[in-house]
Amino acid sequence: MSTDIFACLAVTHPKLYAAIDKTVPPHFLEQEMSNAMRGKYKIYGKDRKADKLVKLRLLSGEDCFIYVHFEVQDQLQLSFPERIYIYRSLISLKYNTQKITTIVIFTGKAPEAKHKIFRDECFGSEIMYRYNSYVIVNQDEEELKKSDNPFHLAVLAAKYTLDTEGDARKRLVFKRKLTELAFEKKLSQDKLDKLLSFVFDYMLLPDDLENEYLLETPILSSENPNTMVATERRLNLIEVATRASYGKSYQEMVAENAALLEAEKAKAAKVLANEKAEAARKEAEAARKEAEATRKEAEATRKEAEA
Repeated sequence: MSTDIFACLAVTHPKLYAAIDKTVPPHFLEQEMSNAMRGKYKIYGKDRKADKLVKLRLLSGEDCFIYVHFEVQDQLQLSFPERIYIYRSLISLKYNTQKITTIVIFTGKAPEAKHKIFRDECFGSEIMYRYNSYVIVNQDEEELKKSDNPFHLAVLAAKYTLDTEGDARKRLVFKRKLTELAFEKKLSQDKLDKLLSFVFDYMLLPDDLENEYLLETPILSSENPNTMVATERRLNLIEVATRASYGKSYQEMVAENAALLEAEKAKAAKVLANEKAEAARKEAEAARKEAEATRKEAEATRKEAEA
C-alpha cells in the first residue's frame, strides 16, 4: 500500500480521494511516528507494522493526515475504538494538527455498531470519535474482478483467503484465478510485481501446493496465446515468489549459489592438493627411510667383509 496509497483511498474513501492533490507525492510517517512513541507511550493491541500514516496535500492547499489501520481480529475488544482514538490523539500531539482521518480496514467479519465509535463522558464533558471503515467480506466479488484498480485485486485476494480458510486445494484454485486475472489487467510491471507478491504472501499454501501454483498455473494470454508470453509470465511469477520468500531475485540466488559452488570447488581442490602433497611427502619419507636402510645394510656388509 505504501507504493500506491491513492489506489487504496480510491477504494476505501472515494470522497477523500477526490479531494487530494495527486500532483504532490504522499509523505509516509508511520516509522517516524513509531520512533517518536518508542519508550514514551504503550498502546496495547495488535502489531502495527502493516498500518500506515501518510500526510497528503488537499486541493484546498491544506495538509491532511490519514491513518490506515488493518484489523484482523474477528472478535474485537470493547477497548478497540478507544485504541483508535488514542492513536489519533498521539498523531495530533506529534504533528500539531486536527486534520486527521482514520480508515480501519477489517479483514475479518464486519464490526458491531459499538465498535465503530468511541464515546466518553465526564460530568458534562463529552468526547465522541467515529472512524471510517472498509469491510473486505462485504465487497462484491464480481465488482472487484471488473476493476482495474490493483487495490481491488488485493482486496479480492484477502476475500478469497477468508473464503477458503481450511481448504488449501480450493485456495489454490482461487490463487490461480486471481493470478491469471492480474496478468490480464495490463498493469505496469511495478504494480504487477507488487500485486503478485501480495497474492503470493497473503494466500498462503502448503509447500507442495505452492510449488504446484508456481509451476502449473495456466498463464497464457487469451489475446496473445504464444509460448514466449507464457515463459515470460512464468519467470515473472517465479521471480516475485522468490523475492517474497527469500528477499532476493532468482538471478541473485542463482549467482549466490554459483559463487557458493565455486567456493566449494576451490575448497575441495585445496583439500585434494593438500592430500596429494601429504601423499608425496609420505612417499618421499618412505623412500628416504628405504635408502637409509639400504645404506645401513651396505655398511654392515662392508664391515663384515673387512673383519
